[in-house]
Parts: sequence; C-alpha cells; structure tokens
Amino acid sequence: MKAYIGGQAATVSMDRLPWAKIQVYTQFPREDLNGAECMAVTGLYLRPEKRFRGPRGQGTKELSYRLNLLLQTSHKDPQVGGDGFDTLVERMLWVFRAPLAGQVPLVDPVDGQSSTLTHIGEDIQVQAMMPTDPDLALVTFKVIITLPLTELISPA
Repeated sequence: MKAYIGGQAATVSMDRLPWAKIQVYTQFPREDLNGAECMAVTGLYLRPEKRFRGPRGQGTKELSYRLNLLLQTSHKDPQVGGDGFDTLVERMLWVFRAPLAGQVPLVDPVDGQSSTLTHIGEDIQVQAMMPTDPDLALVTFKVIITLPLTELISPA
C-alpha cells in the first residue's frame, strides 16, 4: 500500500517549481543523510480490520486506512519556497483526488500477499506545520496529508 501511494506521489508535476524533483520514501529517512530538498514520505498509518464473513476462520477483510503522507521541502528564500510549497501541496492533492480507474491490484513486496485497493482520497485532510525560522540558511516547509484508503484482503 505504501509503495503504491509513494508511486502516485512521485507522479506530481514539478513544472515551474523551485525544486527539480521529488524524492519519495516508504520509510522515514534519517534526516542527516537524506539531503532531499523536496520529499514525500508514506509513513504512519492507522488500520483497523473488519472481517466480512463469520466470526472464526479465514475470510475477506476490509482494511480502512488513514495513511499520512508527509510532504517536506526546503528553500533558501522563504517567500519563493513558501509559494512553491503551496503550489506543490495543491498539485499533490490533485494526484489523490483523481478517481481510481477500477480496483487496483496490490502485491506485498516482501511476502507476495495480494490484495485490492478499492477507494482512495474521498475525504482528504491536510495539516500544515509551521515552517522553520526564516533566519536559517534553509527554511523547511511541512504538511501532513491524511488519505483514507480501503483495501480488501482475501484468504490465499
């Protein structure tokens, strides 16, 4: 799931923004090593499970995620960086506002478990964080985009 969302985040248009590219991670990178001026991280999520059939044994489960996508940029000019960041946030939201073209099959990269993504982004929440001090060499801008996702897992 995180890899799929990261792949979608990587499709955001960087045209006429202060950053040439966006680096996407499915795990939180070490801040002292990432060196990214513009990054998205599909990190924390909340995932309750609902069984569709019977109280015992195997059955199809619905996983309703609330996945947080951290979007972070840095720039030496607070005005240019802030304006570019606002545009980047709106472009990222457009990526996830688009309806799914049917159900999306997913395969876990570690154990090969297959599932299906059925819904994404119907009720998006955006939480902007305070930028770092504008007197620093680089000003950092952050936002957390919370995406609702629904995944169906069937027994193998």
